[in-house]
Amino acid sequence: MDYHWPGNVRQLMSLLNQAFINAYDEGEIRLEHFEFEEFDQSISDLTDLEHILVKALEVLRKTHFHISEAMQHLEETVAFHPNRKTMMRYCRELCLWFLAKKQWDLQMAIRAMAGREELEESVARKFRDYFLGDKSNNGVLTVLSNNPEKGLQKLMQQSLVRKKHEPLLRELVDRYRAGFISPDKWAYILRRY
Repeated sequence: MDYHWPGNVRQLMSLLNQAFINAYDEGEIRLEHFEFEEFDQSISDLTDLEHILVKALEVLRKTHFHISEAMQHLEETVAFHPNRKTMMRYCRELCLWFLAKKQWDLQMAIRAMAGREELEESVARKFRDYFLGDKSNNGVLTVLSNNPEKGLQKLMQQSLVRKKHEPLLRELVDRYRAGFISPDKWAYILRRY
C-alpha cells in the first residue's frame, strides 16, 4: 500500500485501530477497512472522537441504548473497552451532537439518534436522564438552571462531557439563557415517549 501520511504516529495508530474495528468480524484487515478519506492535516483529535462516537452509537443502537449491554458487546467484539462512566459520557456527547445537528429540536434529535422508531423511547430516556437529570442531579439543564456560567464550569469539571464539546455546551447555555431551551418544555416533550 502506498499512501502519503500527513499526520503523526498517534493519528496513524488511531487509523489502524479503526481499521481493526471495521474488520473485527471478517478475520483480516483489508484496504477497504481503512478510512483515509476522513483524514487530512487540519483534523485534530475531534476525528478520533467522532469516529469513536460513531462506533459507540452503532453498539448503543444494537443494544437498545443499554449502557451495560453496550459495554459487554464492545468487550466481546472489539479491542475497545470503555468503562461505564466513559460510555455514559459518549452517550451524553451523542445527545449533544444530535441536538446541534438538528438545530436544537429535541424531537428531531431523538429520532435521528434512534435511527429506528422502536428505539425512540430508549433514546428519549437517555435525553431525560442526561439533560433533565431524572436519575441524578447531573442533568445538564439541571446543572445550568441556577447559574448557567457556573453550571458550564461544573459540567466540565465533572467530566460529564469532554472539553472538545465545550462549544456545543456553550451554545446550549446561550440557547438556555435566551429562553429557546426550557427544562419544563423538554420535560413535557419527553413525557410523550
